[in-house]
Amino acid sequence: MKYFLTKKNSYQIDNFFINEIGIESKILMENAAHSTFKKILQLSEIEYVRNVLILCGSGNNGGDGFALARYLSNEFKVDIYFNSNEDKMSEETRSNYNICKKLGLTINNQINDKNYDLVIESMIGIGVDENINTELEKILQKINQISGVKIAIDSPAGINVDNGNAHKNAFKADYTFSMFSSKIGFYFNQAKDYIGKVVDVNLGTPDRYLSQFTKYKALDELDLISIHKPRISDSSKFDYGRIAIIAGSRNMLGAGTLAANAAINTGAGLVHLISTNRHSQLLPEIICHTFDENKYGSLPFNKIDEILEITSKADTILIGPGLSNDNEVLRLTQKLIEENQDKKIILDADALKCLDIDSELGSNFIITPHTGEMSNITNLERTYIENNRINVIEEWSRKLKCCILLKGNPTLISDSSEVYLNLTGNAGLATAGSGDVLSGILAAVYSKYENQIISGAISAYIHGKIADDYTKNYSQSSLTASKIISELKNYEI
Repeated sequence: MKYFLTKKNSYQIDNFFINEIGIESKILMENAAHSTFKKILQLSEIEYVRNVLILCGSGNNGGDGFALARYLSNEFKVDIYFNSNEDKMSEETRSNYNICKKLGLTINNQINDKNYDLVIESMIGIGVDENINTELEKILQKINQISGVKIAIDSPAGINVDNGNAHKNAFKADYTFSMFSSKIGFYFNQAKDYIGKVVDVNLGTPDRYLSQFTKYKALDELDLISIHKPRISDSSKFDYGRIAIIAGSRNMLGAGTLAANAAINTGAGLVHLISTNRHSQLLPEIICHTFDENKYGSLPFNKIDEILEITSKADTILIGPGLSNDNEVLRLTQKLIEENQDKKIILDADALKCLDIDSELGSNFIITPHTGEMSNITNLERTYIENNRINVIEEWSRKLKCCILLKGNPTLISDSSEVYLNLTGNAGLATAGSGDVLSGILAAVYSKYENQIISGAISAYIHGKIADDYTKNYSQSSLTASKIISELKNYEI
């Protein structure tokens, strides 16, 4: 499991190891410098490095930089820039500063006009957000113009580590070496353009304590292996989920087909598709129930009793892909929700139009909006949601009393008590039907796993991992929803 820290979390875990565990601050600083040094030597670009510039501040982030300079000086020509107040230094920072002076390392209060192969920014860390002063802005403008490889220690100066807002002249890193663990803001808003590749730095402390300080996390491949429930030899199709999918309409018949095909390919035991017609590409394994369309081309409300009879035999119900949004189908959707409160229910696409700010669902519900659909539900401006995605998903999963899978970059999954980020996927997923496939995968996974948030996290991970693996060999532009389904055969879910 990968964990992400807020600014507050970072200070909390630092204080915990110092005050509760008894690891002295100077030891943590030394470990940070040594771990960073070893990771720098592993970079592919390091063979071209001769001259190094390290910019240090007076806080503990600067102390990390002074200690790092000592290690690097054994391998490279190192210049240190320090233009701050020695009186503000902590004991640990002052100690490493004085060591550098006694070792004869060059410490300047101006940045030399010379070519540096490596620039390390260790001035502020997480201590300052995007609202930087004019003096720091000028420094950042100058060092950003240096052509060498750039590394930020803990966080690039000018970045808000909680929400990802960034000053336009924030330090533009090729690598960010983040203490303890990555910061949550790195994955949102403008920060994504400044952090480069994030490398977590261990300070000689057990990673298992991270979960005590943060609710922000992401699955990795090892988690999927540990979570995975293998098929039992003495089992039948009824043991792997009975899914009912209510989807499709005259002009969007393919949406339901993609969702149903994805569900059966993800391993669902039985998949029933309730739609207005049978698409020619629907797999023969899908049990298809067709009803004469209403005048709008969608499922008719007068067939609600027959549809409810089908859903009564399901344990998981997916409503929405390509369903349409006329009044009749909206009434049908609302009735399906009301009459299936004991089921696992996923609301996607057009089914989300039944929700508003006063809706209360239940812990058995998962909804899968993109930003625009989330805006319609909450009455919040789309740009506000984009800029505050974590706060929005936490607040509205609590208000709606359900699990929300908020599509985007990154996709977020929350039940208000936890928030999972999905770090797989690429722009190849921006293609017609991709969301329908995700909802089908989710229906199959949710039918197998009881936990809503884990089901959402697994589904988003697999959906994105397929895109990542596909684009190792092919272009992002060539990825289609149908190809995502065809690639499901390579993943044990």
